[in-house]
Amino acid sequence: MKWIYGKQELKNLERGQENCYLLTNGLGGFSSMTMTGSVARNDHALLMACVQAPNHRYNMVHRLKESLCLGEEEIVLSSQEFADGYKEEGCPYFSSFVFDDMPIWRFLVQGVEIRKEIAMKQGENTVAVRYSIRNRSRKPAELKIVPFYQFTAKGSEPEPEQKFQYTKNAVISNGMTLYFQTNGTLDNIEEIQETYFYSYDACDGRRETGLAKSGHIITESVQPGEEKILKLVYSMENADQDADVIILEMQTYRKALEAKAGLHKEMAKELVKSASQFVSRRESTNGRTILAGYPFFEDWGRDTMIALPGICISTGQYETAKEILRTFAVNERGGLMPNLFPEGGNAPPFIIRWMRRFCLSTVCIFIIRLPGTELLCRKCIR
Repeated sequence: MKWIYGKQELKNLERGQENCYLLTNGLGGFSSMTMTGSVARNDHALLMACVQAPNHRYNMVHRLKESLCLGEEEIVLSSQEFADGYKEEGCPYFSSFVFDDMPIWRFLVQGVEIRKEIAMKQGENTVAVRYSIRNRSRKPAELKIVPFYQFTAKGSEPEPEQKFQYTKNAVISNGMTLYFQTNGTLDNIEEIQETYFYSYDACDGRRETGLAKSGHIITESVQPGEEKILKLVYSMENADQDADVIILEMQTYRKALEAKAGLHKEMAKELVKSASQFVSRRESTNGRTILAGYPFFEDWGRDTMIALPGICISTGQYETAKEILRTFAVNERGGLMPNLFPEGGNAPPFIIRWMRRFCLSTVCIFIIRLPGTELLCRKCIR
């Protein structure tokens, strides 16, 4: 199922920031920005990595500044609000924004067509960006990408004195290394800093400004009549991967979710794929859990048990449901289910007393232990 937004929904920055895309990696990491590609919250990021699943998150690549040079003219395609009141507004050049298993932007600028796609790899802090450029104009065109980095814990921002080191295949700062790969031309530039205005954080009474830094630029030149593809991969683990492969893997993974659920209506299939984005690994228990929401929330016992039937049972993810219940059962104490998990050796808080038992076909959901009963029925633990 495709979600299609045309020029009428993208006619200005304010309208374009009303909706966001979300891609997750099954570790608690995610990629999420507005339909314009802007960051309207300090939690927005092209790559929000999770170094310890599911809630030790770091905002690595905050946003991409994109522009197109046609002859002597440079046209900004990206959109962003800044703290000094300035706005980048690439909205006039949007043809459409489509979400079809991934976010897809289309731009049209004086005969140059650009298609931009973003994908995340499951089980890794890896994101891929692919630009398809077709130059139908009579002028040479050059696409310029300037990535801006934070390398700070989610919800925080770099200190002005935070140093960044830029190499040919990595960015290093704050004790972390982010690897990258591109088939474009990479050039170092004098480091620049941007200070953003987060309009949706301002509405919520949260921190309304933040900064990010960049020290290099990626370009791809396209002559009249030519077509080229510019690829960019960022990863905390291994950036030596092809963006085409990452995109195909994500599409294949999402189609497999549809097939396993066995549902027929298009809306139901879309809900199956959306539901899977909230399932994540939990490193402290070596199991899986359900996150209460992006970009803010973690995994809470109450929210997990409310969401589990719809996210796992209705979609045919029975083994995932069992694993989640075992994850919580490990920390059950005297009839209490943990609402938060232990981190750093701390004991989990027990604030929920919720006793319920029900069976659905092949899986037995046993959420809490009552005195004199077993934690899981014998059928489930075999």
